[in-house]
Order: sequence, then structure tokens, then C-alpha cells
Amino acid sequence: MLAARLRMKPAAIVAACSATFMISVPSSRAGHKHKIPVRPKLLDRPTLVVSSGLAPFIDPGLRNVAGVGETWSARVAAGRPKGIRVEVAYLGSAQPLDPADGSWLIGHGVVGTLRVNVAPSTYPFEPFFYVGAGWTRYHASLTGDSMLRADDDVFVLPLGLGIAREVGRFTFDIRGGVDVATGGDFMPVAPDPSSSRTSASMHRLGIIGGVGVAL
Repeated sequence: MLAARLRMKPAAIVAACSATFMISVPSSRAGHKHKIPVRPKLLDRPTLVVSSGLAPFIDPGLRNVAGVGETWSARVAAGRPKGIRVEVAYLGSAQPLDPADGSWLIGHGVVGTLRVNVAPSTYPFEPFFYVGAGWTRYHASLTGDSMLRADDDVFVLPLGLGIAREVGRFTFDIRGGVDVATGGDFMPVAPDPSSSRTSASMHRLGIIGGVGVAL
């Protein structure tokens, strides 16, 4: 009997160790919490930005009629600082037609753009290009007879380059580009047998700087 008990002890010890291991493993796993990475949303980090700058027309004939004027905007941008941001903006402008009688060409419009960070590794600096689509309505405060139309609606495709910098909750950016316009007939032109156009193109250059704050 004593020999049988001695032979059973190693087996009992192994069984006891196995039971202890099986109990301890789940408890250690239960104490370990797996962290699930949170993927950034496309519309994260909304920011309100107000901007001001200068905007001349490209067409030489139209540039002689409407001088270099001021442009301004208020836009909401949201997205990933190191990726793509979506922007929705109100745009306004005022260009002098005849300073002597106080005539102005006033523009109001809305535009949506995609802003793409082209060098994510340089964050918190954000060099970017942007492209979008929108609509602008022009109104000219004309006096007397004029060949110009008092009101005009154009479809615009803004595109350009810029750079932004985040400092805490604030954002500073500067951008320059061109608004490609179509559908405008603000200034009719003389018929030309070699061309089908009937009015001066409303394409416009622009450079604008802004300051924003995270919402």
C-alpha cells in the first residue's frame, strides 16, 4: 500500500500543477485589455476659417473694365490634417468698375472643395492642393447706358495650391489659384469669325489668407 501511495504522488503533483495553470491562464487573460485602435473619421476636427485677399480677372478686356478687387470668404473645413479635408465656403468679392461714379461689380457665391495634404510628414505644416465646384452671382451697379450686364451667374471650378499651419486650436493658411468660370456673359464681345465666344471669359485669379479656430 505504501509503495502504491508513493507511486501516485508524482501523478497527483502533475494533476495539481495542471489545474493551477488552467485556472491562472484565464485569470491573466481576463486582466489583459485589448486596445482597439480608433480610426479617424473623414469629417473629424471641424474648423471655421475667415479669409481675405485679392482677385483680378484673367481676360485682358474684362480686366480693363473691372479692376483688381477684394475677395473674402467664410468656410467650414473638416477632415484629417494628414489626409483629406472637405471644405464648404461662402465667397464674396467687390471689384471697381468706374471709381469716378462709384460703380462696383459685387459677387456672392458658394463653393465646395476637397483639400489634399501632399506632404503628411511635414505636419503641423500642411502643404496642399485643392479642387472644387461652386456658383457665383455677380451684380454690377451700373449708371446710364452700358454694354455690361447688370446681373450674371457663373459656374466656377476653383483649383490651386496653399499651405496651412496649426497652432493649438488655431489655423493659419494662405492659398492661391484660379477660378475657372463657365456660363458667364457679363461683358459681350464683338463677333469674331475665328471664335465662337460671345462674351469675355470670367476666369479669375486669387490669393487669399485666413485665420481659423477649431469648433
